[in-house]
Amino acid sequence: MEFLMSIFNIILFLVMLGVLVTIHELGHFLVAKLFKVYVFEFAIGFGPKVFRKKKGETYYSLRALPLGGYVAMLGEDDTIPDEFKGIEIDKKRSLLGVNRGKRALIMSAGVALNLVLGYTIFLFSNGVLNQNGISVQLNVTPNSLVAALGVENGDRIDFKEETEQFPGFTIQYFGEGKLDQTAAEPEFYVLFQPTSINDLNFGGDALVLLHKDATDLYDEKSYYLEPLKEDDVLTFDATFLRGEGEAAVPTVHTLSFSTVLRDADNPSDGYTFIDYGFSLTKRIYRNDFSTALKLSNQDFLSSVTAVARGIKSLFTEGLTNISGPIGIFNLSASTLSNQGLGSFLFLWGLISINLALFNLLPFPPLDGWHLLVVTVEAITRQEISPRFKQVASLIGAVLLIALTIAILFKDIFTLVGVLL
Repeated sequence: MEFLMSIFNIILFLVMLGVLVTIHELGHFLVAKLFKVYVFEFAIGFGPKVFRKKKGETYYSLRALPLGGYVAMLGEDDTIPDEFKGIEIDKKRSLLGVNRGKRALIMSAGVALNLVLGYTIFLFSNGVLNQNGISVQLNVTPNSLVAALGVENGDRIDFKEETEQFPGFTIQYFGEGKLDQTAAEPEFYVLFQPTSINDLNFGGDALVLLHKDATDLYDEKSYYLEPLKEDDVLTFDATFLRGEGEAAVPTVHTLSFSTVLRDADNPSDGYTFIDYGFSLTKRIYRNDFSTALKLSNQDFLSSVTAVARGIKSLFTEGLTNISGPIGIFNLSASTLSNQGLGSFLFLWGLISINLALFNLLPFPPLDGWHLLVVTVEAITRQEISPRFKQVASLIGAVLLIALTIAILFKDIFTLVGVLL
């Protein structure tokens, strides 16, 4: 069964990656066709041909390595495929034969469609799918520590929801706590963020500490405390409710947790706490249209800022926070298994936006480079040497391939480290 799930995850990963790449290249292709630019080939993937068919003047192909794609147009460089060398083509149908405004639209169309796809995925996830939430109703383990406090099965914990403060996350937290060694310690919230929607136990890796003044969950430095020592004790008050509506009777219990740091080198991975003996229940619901639209807007904006930070970290922190196909596959499979379809689709919406914004970088041969060339030519009113653009694109392609290989090896070493 586990083997079949692995095969399923691989197929699903390739399908999702293929959709993202196809949409991106389709943007270039459709706008090029709209402006009558001659297109030699529309390809999904790189490397040897798996399938190729000519329709009209264009070849449509599927290639062996599904890690990208391309649209080969007349005028992109000086080369003409062998199959087209005997054909007379009007130079006005070259990429250089259309005005710079149309050229810029062709080059930016892939980015635009990836952004649209990302938002559409968010809208589908938030508006069509059933949502897996966390109910405040408790399942209390008999003879547990919390049961000894008088909390009963069916009681509710008084969560304070602040989801709008942290767009892109489903956050529920309660209480204000202090480490009881000294009153000088800063106050923080106890953040309940389960590692799996199917595992809502109160305890284990589900608890992290959140500074009261935290504003950004993507920035680890802003909300995790300094590493806790093994003998530290976390104490906070939690309000439990019994009964419904205004008749609900609140009781306040002081909970104390001994803390054990899971990974001293990576405190952002969370802390492990002594289990108090209760869990929350899963809640299934569906958003109305206005809520789905609002959440999708939040997801889109938070994804754009997160991707921008990720690209920035590539230049400031190297490959530490960057993943390639192997890392994305592992994260994708884990998200689907642990968090459900909604979170899985959110991840792929984020990846679509990542693909769009990464392609906007002014680095050859990315779309941003072509847009930069068009902009410079528009300002100077002179065409940049085709030879220069060809050499720059070749050098850039080599560097991107080297970066991809470095990320691939980094993902492999990370995976081997986890397996060991």
